Amino acid sequence: MPDDEKIERKPRRHVLRNTVFTLLSRAQGAVFTYLIIRLLLSVLSVEQYGLHALLFIGIMMNVSPLFQFGIPNIMSRFIPEFYRGSRFGLINIIFRTFVRAQSIVAIATALMAIIFADQIAIWTNYPDYGTVIRIFAFSAITFTVSQLYQDLLEGVFQLRLSFWINLANNVIRLSSLYVVTRFYPTLTAVVLTEIGVKIVRLGVYAVIYYRMFPEVSHAKSHTVDKPPWKAMRRYGVLSYLNEVGVALLSVATDMLLVTGISGALATGYFALANRITSVIGQILPEQSLAPVTRPLFFSEYGSSSSRQAAGFGFAMMMKASLFTSLLVGIWLVFMAEPVIVYWFDARFSEAGALLAVMAVFLAVNSVRFPLGLMLQNAHRVDLTIYAKATVFIKIGLGLWLVPQFGAIAMVWIAGSTIFLQNVVLYYFIVSRLGHRGDPVGMAKIVLNGLISAGIFYLIRPYFNSLIGVLMSPFVFFVIYVGINILHKSFKPEEREFINNHLPRRLWLF
Repeated sequence: MPDDEKIERKPRRHVLRNTVFTLLSRAQGAVFTYLIIRLLLSVLSVEQYGLHALLFIGIMMNVSPLFQFGIPNIMSRFIPEFYRGSRFGLINIIFRTFVRAQSIVAIATALMAIIFADQIAIWTNYPDYGTVIRIFAFSAITFTVSQLYQDLLEGVFQLRLSFWINLANNVIRLSSLYVVTRFYPTLTAVVLTEIGVKIVRLGVYAVIYYRMFPEVSHAKSHTVDKPPWKAMRRYGVLSYLNEVGVALLSVATDMLLVTGISGALATGYFALANRITSVIGQILPEQSLAPVTRPLFFSEYGSSSSRQAAGFGFAMMMKASLFTSLLVGIWLVFMAEPVIVYWFDARFSEAGALLAVMAVFLAVNSVRFPLGLMLQNAHRVDLTIYAKATVFIKIGLGLWLVPQFGAIAMVWIAGSTIFLQNVVLYYFIVSRLGHRGDPVGMAKIVLNGLISAGIFYLIRPYFNSLIGVLMSPFVFFVIYVGINILHKSFKPEEREFINNHLPRRLWLF
């Protein structure tokens, strides 16, 4: 077949299949995360659990973007577009270049962490754990390079394969931690095990890439079909500046302020509350479907001729994100302490107040995804950077209020800062892109949530037991859904669009 005919034959994106496997991946991830948290809580002290979360959640997940220089965002933005056009040679060149660059940076970062491990331990109020930090430094290499393989799989719409890799990784991780903690119940052994599992995962990714994707891994780019490095560099620089703001606005900053000011015990409470809200956030639709919706959104609305049509999808995504996050967030506000006591560990009951406040801002966090997606799709990452200026407010208030009021002040500050950032992003979308979404529909969802909260408040005392905690989400679900069916917030054309993509007409809101 001639080359031009091959290019016209677009690769299949398997939207429905990828949606199913993405949901399955998030579900199994949430289950394994819960089991691993329970396992770690059974062998680690409150302070040790705080350090584990600080390292593997605060630093690895949230600070690592500072050392990725916008590369994951470049891949997420451009690879779906190239894949749809069958430009496999471009994908091959881009991916190999980024892997080499990221490996060099990761090794240098790991060496710096090893050299200054003792000083880092003192700064974080964990002066006796310099060795643990040195061991953890190797995750800089394994995690960041593995993330590139993950981004590639999502970019070429291989969510089914990603699901099986994540499932195998979670099984290996849980099994390894269980065995190790039975014989060596120490934080050092736990960290060593975590790093070992990540090394295995990186090896699996590399083998799969070369064995299962020869059209990409062995592709040759035509001499006149070179990567658009100039556009990618500009997007990457802006994305990196944005990521710097994201990292500073992330939980990493919160945890570093809490541990540096309030100490290790407060870090442990804060870490568990944040981990619970993080797991919940990951299974909410805007995050659980992100590996499907992000590349699909870019491939559909990425061209200059179709960006105006993105307004319809933006309005639905905003309301869908708010709809589901309010459902979960309001329930968690009322049930925060019982959830910790009966589902996790009663030693962490003091974290209930922190968890309740975090739940208040769950909806605020959820709408960040569609807001950011719209600006990324329009190549206006520069506008998202301006919104990150709120980080100075966050850090300033944290240094002022956390010494006086403790970790609870940090939770309120972090949530309020994200709210302010969302307001700025929405202003840019309205003023620069000309999309308003559906503020009236969103206001209806908020009103429905408040009515549901008032009803549930009256019956909340009946759920102070293990069985009560298990029954409470189903009771609140019925209340919330019933009110939203009676007082609809989605427009008729939006309901029609959603129901056309469902096996039955289930969307009645």
